[in-house]
Amino acid sequence: MTRAEAIADLKDTFGKDNVVVQDLQAEPDMVLVIITAKQQVPNRDLASEVAFKLPEQISGRPQHFVETHLTLPNGGQPNNATNQELNGRLWKTWSLNTPWDPARHTVSQLVDTAIAQWDR
Repeated sequence: MTRAEAIADLKDTFGKDNVVVQDLQAEPDMVLVIITAKQQVPNRDLASEVAFKLPEQISGRPQHFVETHLTLPNGGQPNNATNQELNGRLWKTWSLNTPWDPARHTVSQLVDTAIAQWDR
């Protein structure tokens, strides 16, 4: 899957006005793609923007990010949760164990997978 295909999928799914693409200053071969329409965490009163770092050619699961206010139902964090600054904004990422393959899945499906992790 190419970055252009992934971005087109996200725009088709979430609306072109809800997908922002930013060049990553610290990583010139990557872009940060942000879904600005907040995604609701299932069964919780929480929502977050979701973002991904995308290379030109996507051959594995892209690194995922959510806003830093999300917590698990018990108030904790998932495995290896860390905050990372990207283009002057703080995002949260964590270890996500999911069988995602760019030949079989879309990045828009990964949005749902990432946000659902906060209801475990």
